[in-house]
Amino acid sequence: MLVAAALAVAGCNLGSHRASSVFPSSVEPDWRLESAMDADTAKAPEIVRRLGVRAALDASYRGRTGRINVLVYRMGSGAAALEVEQNWRIAPGTLVFHRGRHFVILTWMNTDRAVVQAFARDLGRSLD
Repeated sequence: MLVAAALAVAGCNLGSHRASSVFPSSVEPDWRLESAMDADTAKAPEIVRRLGVRAALDASYRGRTGRINVLVYRMGSGAAALEVEQNWRIAPGTLVFHRGRHFVILTWMNTDRAVVQAFARDLGRSLD
């Protein structure tokens, strides 16, 4: 829920916010922010760059059950974010989704997919 509250304020204007002000320090039930930083859009995957990435933010959360890494790309349009999602090659331990102009990649270690999906739902709501 804290993800939703913090990103609801920043989600529409991701490109003008620093990562440290976008990601909440904790996410219920027990996820704690370990790091948050602006990411270099020049290092984004080719499809993300080609379709017009505007900003990139990276964060890492640690909980009792493991770690979740979050990479958010703010694209130029919702259509571009959808196209990236449709053409993304899924890898084990990875969950991707788009919401509006945002394409999000979640990766995790030592936790189960259902926990990550709950985390993604809260995050997705905040990016509307």
